[in-house]
Amino acid sequence: MKDRIGTVVWSELQTTQIEKIKNLWSDILGYKWKALPLQKTIDYHMATIRNKQVYGLVQLPHTIQKAGGNPFHLYFFAVANLKESKKRALSLGAKIIVDEISLKTLGRWSILIDPFGAAFCIIETEAKPMIPFASKAKSIFWWHELICKDPAKSSFFYSKLFDWNISELKVSPTETHYLSESKEGKLMRTSFRPMVPQLKEASIPDFWLGFLSVKDMDKACKKAIEQGATLLSETDKNTQGRYAWLSLPDKSLIGFIET
Repeated sequence: MKDRIGTVVWSELQTTQIEKIKNLWSDILGYKWKALPLQKTIDYHMATIRNKQVYGLVQLPHTIQKAGGNPFHLYFFAVANLKESKKRALSLGAKIIVDEISLKTLGRWSILIDPFGAAFCIIETEAKPMIPFASKAKSIFWWHELICKDPAKSSFFYSKLFDWNISELKVSPTETHYLSESKEGKLMRTSFRPMVPQLKEASIPDFWLGFLSVKDMDKACKKAIEQGATLLSETDKNTQGRYAWLSLPDKSLIGFIET
């Protein structure tokens, strides 16, 4: 796991529609599912493909539902030492939402909110990486993007937390994205994109968006829409690949990328 520090090694969706999402991903991505007891009344639904664990589903807590919160994805960044990383995150302005959770097959993790409102996890695990890093294998998360109000400030926070280098990418005369790299120059497949004005005006907090690698973008989007998803935007192929944003049937957000 040492070479995966600072990368996303697990992804889960906290949702109100577990069976619908399971059927959706089985149809589009070929996932198979196994329920693992997390608590007496809560199962953790583990997805596998090609005999690898790649994704998790869990019931959105009732406290979040009562507060008006919507289903959302959590992305788990690997750290070498959970205690020390929590301490560093707090010193940089983050807040701890859940101090520690453990699952034998995954490890120990904490849920945090960065200084600008985006939820994320840090995980200390001895398990083999669940999500391949140097592969364009289909049906896994291949890229993660923070949609944020101030990409320069957000990228600075994560660079200090995970010891990243940050480089600027000018995508237009008025828009700059930020890319993360390891100290050795390896691209971490994590970037920071400025939030569109409509989301800013609606007071939407910053959020992480994961992009699942799909073989056929048109086919994947069509199947998702047929099962209740909404296509929010799509783009022609660029340097990273052709990608799309979707709202799933439970209103959580996801990206597809055709590499």
